[in-house]
Amino acid sequence: MSGNKLSHYFPNNEWAWMSEGDYATLQWFGPDEKPTEAELDALEWPLGLYPDTQSARAAMLGFIERLTDQVTSQYPKAEVSAWPSKAEAARAVIADTARADQVLLIQDEADIVGATLADQAAAIVSNASVFEAIVAKVSGLRQATDKALLLATTSAEREAVLDAATIQATEMATAYGLIA
Repeated sequence: MSGNKLSHYFPNNEWAWMSEGDYATLQWFGPDEKPTEAELDALEWPLGLYPDTQSARAAMLGFIERLTDQVTSQYPKAEVSAWPSKAEAARAVIADTARADQVLLIQDEADIVGATLADQAAAIVSNASVFEAIVAKVSGLRQATDKALLLATTSAEREAVLDAATIQATEMATAYGLIA
């Protein structure tokens, strides 16, 4: 989310909560004059959870990252970064069109886990197919959600878009044994 209501209306200034025992007071810091009570009362309150498209997009990317992290966080980053090339190599091994370096990539892994070249290639392709399906659905959800967020004109509309996307993401996650 992008800041609070006061920083939205007064971007060049800061408010700070000052604790005084059991009480807290709001203190004004900044180059501009402190707004009057009447000026504060005249502001549009509340701004809402997502006062702008940028804050809603950040929230969307956050829940999508949390969704995909359920898969990728179980592995080292270097291994995750190699998934596309391993999948390509494994598919080539299965199709009997693999280059020597692709065969070596899959064979090295097969030797360590005690599998045959064909079995390891099949396991890699199976895992890759599931992950690629998840990524395709997540990508589609992100694009559809982003499009809807661009059309939303209020915080309430943006919140409704994100709520609907979260429900859809949860349904997708459940289908793949994940929890959104």
